[in-house]
This record gives sequence, structure tokens and C-alpha cells, in this order.
Amino acid sequence: MNPVEEILIALVIFCGSSVQTIAGFGFGLVAVPLFLVLGLSLPTAVLLAASSSLFNTLRAAWVFRAHVPIKEVLECSVIRLSMAPVGLTFLFLMERFDPALSKVWAGWIFLVLLAVKIFSGKRNLRVKHGGWLALTAAVSGFLATSIGVGGPPMVFWSAARGWKPEKQRSFTLGVFATTQLPIVALLIWRFPREAVLLPMRILYILPVLFLGVAVGHSLSKKIPSETLEIVMNVILLLGSLKLAFGV
Repeated sequence: MNPVEEILIALVIFCGSSVQTIAGFGFGLVAVPLFLVLGLSLPTAVLLAASSSLFNTLRAAWVFRAHVPIKEVLECSVIRLSMAPVGLTFLFLMERFDPALSKVWAGWIFLVLLAVKIFSGKRNLRVKHGGWLALTAAVSGFLATSIGVGGPPMVFWSAARGWKPEKQRSFTLGVFATTQLPIVALLIWRFPREAVLLPMRILYILPVLFLGVAVGHSLSKKIPSETLEIVMNVILLLGSLKLAFGV
């Protein structure tokens, strides 16, 4: 283990934890591109993000349990888990074919997600048809295991339903709480070599996560959500451009 690399990984996890605490999602959007910029392989980045965000997700899901829309969460969870092996297989084949190309692919997907995030925030979208939930869950499951970012599709869909913020956040957290552990198990099974250091990393991941939660709670009272969104978008843009174009 390289001490400098581990410190940088801890710093990324801290930032992801703080953002997730404030916004209710965004751990992977912040952490995975930065992990890749640090030189980690895509499977390692996906596994680190999935296992790290698991603890925050379970904690937050318990806090918002009273607002969870059970029916939608169960429907989304089943479809999401059914698509997770597809994304996992895609990640495995991409990494085996060309690890450098897999990072380029991830960079372009992050750019697309950023564009959709900005577009959806500027449009008064309303989604009612049940087929959109199935599509959302399928895309979320695929992205969760192929690039480690499955939250945005669910956030976009719940926002388009016109739900209150508490229900939007509890929906995403509820789906993560029921599917994230199986997804982490699938990643460890498929990439055992990348998981070797995970038990040792857990020793510092947990304290860093809790510190990120504490700082996130403090910052949420001081930083406007619009400012946080701009900072998050800039981080995502720079990291994605670095991966997609090598700039």
C-alpha cells in the first residue's frame, strides 16, 4: 500500500461522503472520476465507491425511513439488481480488452450524465408512465456496476415525478439500501484481486466517512445548495474531461 495514494483515496472518500450527506446522492459522481484521475483501475474505483457509499446509504435510509415509497422502491430494486450483472460483465470485458479504453468510456458517460443533470434541472419535466421506472431502474443497475454511478437516473426520475424533496431522497436511499450490498458482493466476486486491500482500507474508510457526514451536516447549514451544485458540476466536468480526452 502506497501511503500517499491511500491518503488521497481517503480525501476523495471524505469529499464524496460530504457531498452525499448534503445532496442525498453524488458519492460516485464525485469519487469515481477522482479515483480514476489518481490512477486507480475502473474496477477498483467502482468497488471502492460502492463499498464506501454503502455505509452512508444505510445510515441515511434509516433516517428517512418514514418517507420511503415502498412500492416504487421494491419495483426499482428488482429491476436494478437484474441489470447489475449485465453492467458487471460489460466492465469485466472492457477492462480485459483495454483498461485505458475503459477509462475513456467512463469519462464520456460522466459527461453525458452531467449534461442530463444540467438539462433536467432547467426543465419542468413530469413522468407518470410506469415504463419510465423500469427504464430508470435498468439504466441505474447497469451504470452502478459498469462505472459505479447508479444514483443519477433515480434522482432524475423521482424529481420528474414532482415528489417532495424528502420523498425523492428516501426513494433513492431506499433503492440503494436494498441493492447496494448485493452489488458490492458481485463486484468482489468478479474482481477478487481488486478487493484484496478492501479489508485494510475499511479501517480508515469508516472514520473518514463519519467525518465526511459531520462536515456535510455542518456545511449544509452554511453553503447554499446552488453553490454546492456548481462546485460538484465543476469537479465532475474536469474529471470527465481528463478521462475522456486525457487533457
